Amino acid sequence: MASTLGFAISAADPSFENSILSVVTSVCSKKAKKFRDAGFCLTVTHDKIIDCVTSCVLLARLSDILKWQKDLGHVYSNSLSPGIPWIVKVSVFTSIKELCPKINEGLKDSDQSAQHADISSLVIELFNSLSPKVIDCISIVKIAQLCRSFSCSDQTCIYSVYVQVAASECLQELTKLYSDLPEVPISKVPFKSELLHKWEIENNEQANSLMKNCIDMIATVEQKSL
Repeated sequence: MASTLGFAISAADPSFENSILSVVTSVCSKKAKKFRDAGFCLTVTHDKIIDCVTSCVLLARLSDILKWQKDLGHVYSNSLSPGIPWIVKVSVFTSIKELCPKINEGLKDSDQSAQHADISSLVIELFNSLSPKVIDCISIVKIAQLCRSFSCSDQTCIYSVYVQVAASECLQELTKLYSDLPEVPISKVPFKSELLHKWEIENNEQANSLMKNCIDMIATVEQKSL
């Protein structure tokens, strides 16, 4: 984790290291156990670690994100796995929503440059690896929305809707990022049918609208690849 968080330090002038540390540790609500060169270790809960990753994403240059993309993707993917607390997954959704516009901006700025291919590769990897996991989260939350039938509290039901919308917003950002690629490598998005099914049965207006946006963008991508 230290290496994953470490790319933020290289994103700023070395003279601002203390400021960067202050920002990240204020998010984590903990003091750093170790701070050295391009890395530091934190003893915090899982969701706070994701919050720290988000702070690093906001501070880092795109070149740093490209350098640490494997670790970053690993953190996101594992944190969306079954059994991980929903508070952690919501933090991941937020983090991805912060990351996507930054990558998209870099994608546009790097047009015709050598870095463009690397950014495009990152976009494809994020979309293909994370979108199915986000859709799985939507499926699980959809089941949880039936809690009223089992006499669950209103608060639990409200939270499940909140998670559903957060996941749908995250999926929209991933899909938008992918759809903005000038070229896409596949003609069919493999999880489109599953997303269509989720959209058809979704009764929350906001989540339904977000899913429809994703479906429309995927249709555009598929047409582009023909």
